[in-house]
Amino acid sequence: MVSDADRTASSMWLHRSLGTKLVSAEIAVQIARLVTKERYGKIEVDRNEPFTAIADGDTWIVKGSVSQEFNDRHPPMPAWHGPVRARISQYDGQILDYLFDINASNAGESNT
Repeated sequence: MVSDADRTASSMWLHRSLGTKLVSAEIAVQIARLVTKERYGKIEVDRNEPFTAIADGDTWIVKGSVSQEFNDRHPPMPAWHGPVRARISQYDGQILDYLFDINASNAGESNT
């Protein structure tokens, strides 16, 4: 069964066919911040500041930056000690991937 959330309205197909990308880097960063805050709390948003967005095709890769200094003052939860990494559509803001990148080469530094 297809839910309403899985259906794409004709206006969005029109934007896509015209190549209109509605989501800027700033909006993608805000989406990642909002999801992180809602799911894990403000402390995880603060732990990942600053967030950065890099274009990758028709998506934004949004990454958090986890500093060792912040972690020393606020020990991370073991299940998600790496920085946030999200892939967000530039067309409509759909979150295509969202995780804590625990395999980042330098989890205590920015990965941008």
